[in-house]
Amino acid sequence: MRSLTLTFLLTSACTGASKDDPVDTGGAVDTADTTDTADTADSGETGDTAENLDLTCSTEACGGDPVGEWTITETCFSDEWFDVEDCAGWQGRLTNVQVTGGLLVEDDGRYTADLATMDWDFEVVVPAACLADRTCADVEADTDGATCVDDGAGGCACAGSQSFPGLSADGDWTAAGVALTLDPDFGDAATSDYCADPDELRLDLNENFFFPIQLLYARN
Repeated sequence: MRSLTLTFLLTSACTGASKDDPVDTGGAVDTADTTDTADTADSGETGDTAENLDLTCSTEACGGDPVGEWTITETCFSDEWFDVEDCAGWQGRLTNVQVTGGLLVEDDGRYTADLATMDWDFEVVVPAACLADRTCADVEADTDGATCVDDGAGGCACAGSQSFPGLSADGDWTAAGVALTLDPDFGDAATSDYCADPDELRLDLNENFFFPIQLLYARN
């Protein structure tokens, strides 16, 4: 089973650092029991401004002054299904994504981003037509943290959890309009829409991920 580079996407989008180690995802068992849903992704339906914010997952980008020391308080994401392999119906989704850490944005143009922990639950469905000569036990063995069972139709339903210990990165930052760019000393720059007020900051990482995700921060 081809692994998904979730770790690379998370570290690149959130800190600007790159990580070459891919993270396998697996799991399926179709269930709607998730902490967050796709309905919490950025809808742009609010009229909040930087002067009067009540930041939620649906707050539109507004720019503002990002300088300060921030701590992640909430992770908003989409639990929609996405393709895992180049075989019709082999799909996965992430549920209950939790990220902890902080972001220090200094007025001299430097930043330090810390992702202390990253945890997520996942699901994957593998149709019978995609298994070829493999079994659900094979899929389970190829997917870190997964438990896979027969779905009753010849395919596999897998579910599991994974954790990543996190990392830290330093670099330069710039802001233009509603876009915040973090350019690490080592790695590629990443740009995200953002919205900040004196107490709260939200980074919209939708352009850097294969699924919509946003991080909400509170000022320390």
